[in-house]
Amino acid sequence: MLASAVRLRQSSPEIPFRLLGATVIGAGIVGLAVPMIDRPLIVLVSLAAVAGFILFTWRLELGMWAFVLATALNRYNFEVAGWQMKIEHMVLLLVLLAWGLRLFLRQDRIERWPLAALIGAFLGLSLFASIANSPDLYKSVRILTRMGLAVAGYVLIVNHVRDSARLWQTVRIFLAVPAGAAVYGIIAAVAWRLAGLNIGLQYNTIDRTWIPYGTLWEANIFGAYVMSAASASLVLLLSGQRVVSRWFLSLVFTVTAVAMLLSLARASWVGFGVSAVFVVLFMGKFRFRNLGMVLAGSALALLVLSSVNPGGVFEDVANRLQTLPVASQETNVISRLTNSELALRDWQESRWLGWGIDGFHTKHPEIRSALPSPQLNALYDTGLVGFILFATLLLAFMGRAFAVALKAGDRPETTLVIALLFSFLGLLVAFQATDAFWLGFTWVHLALLMAAVRVAQLQARGGGVPMAGQAAVAETTEMEEREELRG
Repeated sequence: MLASAVRLRQSSPEIPFRLLGATVIGAGIVGLAVPMIDRPLIVLVSLAAVAGFILFTWRLELGMWAFVLATALNRYNFEVAGWQMKIEHMVLLLVLLAWGLRLFLRQDRIERWPLAALIGAFLGLSLFASIANSPDLYKSVRILTRMGLAVAGYVLIVNHVRDSARLWQTVRIFLAVPAGAAVYGIIAAVAWRLAGLNIGLQYNTIDRTWIPYGTLWEANIFGAYVMSAASASLVLLLSGQRVVSRWFLSLVFTVTAVAMLLSLARASWVGFGVSAVFVVLFMGKFRFRNLGMVLAGSALALLVLSSVNPGGVFEDVANRLQTLPVASQETNVISRLTNSELALRDWQESRWLGWGIDGFHTKHPEIRSALPSPQLNALYDTGLVGFILFATLLLAFMGRAFAVALKAGDRPETTLVIALLFSFLGLLVAFQATDAFWLGFTWVHLALLMAAVRVAQLQARGGGVPMAGQAAVAETTEMEEREELRG
């Protein structure tokens, strides 16, 4: 049955739905005994897993889209055999199983994935440091496993996005998902103000405000997530590309920018400002007419929203803006700085290898808040050696992207590299206040950045990559190999 599921592309289009229906019915019959032990949820989860596995095996791109969607749902944690699992981890495991089956049956192949040596070296060093110095090795391994899953998602997407058509297809999903998360966050803010209904807000005890975090882990991560989409869509709007609809980009930019403001995440606001600075530096690659339209549209949108101002929601934004000059005096910022000072003192006791993954929490279980930045976490967890590896990895990602942005020709894919690079720089700034570097959406972002770099380089060299907006052409060599296998 599994082999036939993989070959569905060469079969009648009706077969997948028959096979899917038969599998769902069969799983339902098998699961009839489960409600007798008062665990009906197991039936639903089992059905969803089986259906997902078959669909992802049939069409792997559906699994990619499901994974991108799942990365926007990291608010939801599930206890699985003592491990904290997120929806993105569950979906990713299903997609990896489907991809593994396709590889086993030679229906797919593994591409070279960028910066494999650096990423592998950092994860290997993290494991070694945890074994050597972690106060709680089991907990360190659990967190390290989640880091490995984030990298697995990166490998999956980089391997799948091989040409321009797939790249832009995935980018549309990549922008649509945070736009949906932004809309949910906006609705949550308005619902609380107008009806007192909490469907995704957290209470800030310091300034006594209700801040939306929607489907994301918390408000700062929500702000960083929607900010990255706002930055990327802004760059694409300013460019002359015609691959992605300008109406779609305008909608994405509007809702993510509004959600970014409502998140009250000042680090994300600063990150967006950093992205805007790089836009100015690269203004020669954009169109001034488009800039004027974006500025006029943004001013009009802010005027309308501030006039409507449901429940006085934008008063919190104005008050938050006024705190920017004195942010260092606030309790939450002081707490982050205190944690950072404590971490630096601890690090001096184990300078070369650090204290293992999540070492700060295992060494100081009484402190609930985390270290604020990925660089500081790398230094504490893996010592000076790991920090150098991590910094090298970041520089390698950005260096490759900048090289293409500066040298590649005036193509839509080059503009996409610039958009993803600038938005990633904004993410790095936002992560200096709340570290979310090892959550799935960050590695989806990096995977698309490296895929865009690869496609832009191939096009600059005259490689056989389909132009943007055209259907991908199957490679002759691969088709011949498949015919030989079937023969």
